[in-house]
Amino acid sequence: MKHARFSAMTIMTILSLALLSFLAVFSQISLAVADEVADEIIVSATGMPTPAERLGASVDVISGDMLRRRQVTQLQEALAELAGVSVYRSGGTGGQSNVFLRGMAGKYGAVLVDGIQINDPVSQQAAWPHLNVTGVGAVELLRGSHSVLYGSEAVGGVVNLRTMIGEETPSLARLEAGRYGTQQLNLSSGGSAGIYDYGAALLHHETDGISHADARNGNTEADGYRATSGNFHARATLSDSLSVNAALRLTDSRVETDNMVPADSVGTYTQHDSMAYRLGVESGDESAQHSFSLTGMADENATESGFGLSRFEGGRNVFAYRSVLAMSPDTRILFGAEHETESYEGSGADYDVSTLAGLALVQHRFHAKLSGSLAVRLDEHEKFGGFETYRASGLWQVTDTMAMRGNIGTGYRAPSLYELFGASIYCVGGICGNAGLAPEESDSLDVGLVVTPYDNLSIDIAPFRIKISNLIVYDQIVPANGNDACLAANSFGAFQATTCGRYMQSSGASTNEGLEVRVKWRSGDGFMADLNHSYLDASDENDNRAIRRPRHVTNLRLAQRFGERLDMSLGVQHVRDALDTDFASFSDVPLADYTLVNLAVAYALAGDRQLTARVENALDEHYQTVLGYGTPGRAFYIGLQQRF
Repeated sequence: MKHARFSAMTIMTILSLALLSFLAVFSQISLAVADEVADEIIVSATGMPTPAERLGASVDVISGDMLRRRQVTQLQEALAELAGVSVYRSGGTGGQSNVFLRGMAGKYGAVLVDGIQINDPVSQQAAWPHLNVTGVGAVELLRGSHSVLYGSEAVGGVVNLRTMIGEETPSLARLEAGRYGTQQLNLSSGGSAGIYDYGAALLHHETDGISHADARNGNTEADGYRATSGNFHARATLSDSLSVNAALRLTDSRVETDNMVPADSVGTYTQHDSMAYRLGVESGDESAQHSFSLTGMADENATESGFGLSRFEGGRNVFAYRSVLAMSPDTRILFGAEHETESYEGSGADYDVSTLAGLALVQHRFHAKLSGSLAVRLDEHEKFGGFETYRASGLWQVTDTMAMRGNIGTGYRAPSLYELFGASIYCVGGICGNAGLAPEESDSLDVGLVVTPYDNLSIDIAPFRIKISNLIVYDQIVPANGNDACLAANSFGAFQATTCGRYMQSSGASTNEGLEVRVKWRSGDGFMADLNHSYLDASDENDNRAIRRPRHVTNLRLAQRFGERLDMSLGVQHVRDALDTDFASFSDVPLADYTLVNLAVAYALAGDRQLTARVENALDEHYQTVLGYGTPGRAFYIGLQQRF
């Protein structure tokens, strides 16, 4: 990565001159966009709608129909079956969790809903335990480093959710109940009225839960969870060339927790509330489109850990402009500029930081069998100065049945506000942050071979590598004050802590490399089969294996529709060779391999009603994804759905 300083004026001048130049050329010629017919149109990979067969990026799309067939509620459950994804959760529903994209933790992945980035501004993590897919029309997973389009957090990948709007939104009500005192109410509706299109969804989820600390270690106290979330999306088409849109998402949740030992803990909990919105204006025609948007999100997190109540709030506001110009049937250019402000309020202090960015992307189809894109981005960070990132992507259709694709790019991640300024009783002197941290820098490479021997069969083989330098780590140091309160906070039972944590800059680099294999089969009689296997070799800054990243994950998903009434879906996942840290001995130990089997069945009744049933962990597997924390056993759920 080239590291340089760019003033805000420099960025805006470059963008303005380039945009004016292209507009001048554009005004002198007649342009048209070639007809694009594809099974899947991808937005996240290039910032503009592009047929999947023209993309060099590695992308998976889960349709809203498949989410409903699988009866999936949580986003992390939907992602867990995709190649290159692994998930851990500390206990049952609502427990602390993380989603790794190619072995990269959640702070390295951007999560967007209707164009709103919903990563927590303080930690840069998405609130995975509380993200659901109610009302979602499609989930796109974009693998690899894409900071050039999405900024600091998009080093490992991008998760893009598009909620349903207009006539595509099913109007339905669904009730479900099952083991662990679980109840769910799911409502969604949408439609069109004149120039207006709208869609809305609501989910309420309650469960008595399980003990987050593993019950096999004598923990019996159930940790309950409740969450209510809703989203609303509307668009007004004022003319053939002008529309305005708005989106809103709200979440209110509370989960009972166990302490870090782990062991049962009464009266401890985490409360998470969030709000996200988007206001946008879009104008243009086939030859040029322009969009202005204002997006924002705010969340509040409160934790009662037994040492008192801690609370912090985060906020993000982004004003963005994007323009897409069709220079010819085979060439499109995207320009953009955005201003982002992030804020953190906690422990009696307020912090905020702003970033100004400009980007440009050229997408070109050289001929029917070769296409590619080149993108560059300039970020001017208020604290860290200028960073330049780039990405080159290409796809070559070698034969009618074989294609090769590749991506090479750079990225950077500015330290989160918590890494800079965070406070906690568990840290030295109550301060976890380190204002002297510098941004992490990354480079990534992935290539792929796609073979389609038949129209309904595709095989995708993709090796990848991501390297991060200037790594920010949470490490242990000995407090200068031998009576530091953090020592008592980190002690438990007979164990007396002598060190406490703080964020630091490492001179080393982490490397994640591996191989993904994806096989997809579709038949005309309603049958589909998806098989994927991911191999991951993830090492930390000391060249040790990274914890909680399995080396091998295999997923199989089978789905079949029988006539117009019966629909069945079967998922099998095998996870092998993962490590976690045993904090009693401060050594890494292997976690047991495990296999999960989930089954979902739906049967259509009279009057647009549908009876649903699903079994999770049908083999009643006993397993852990975090050492010492339990996971749900075999559970059966039944529901009734009514379409209107």
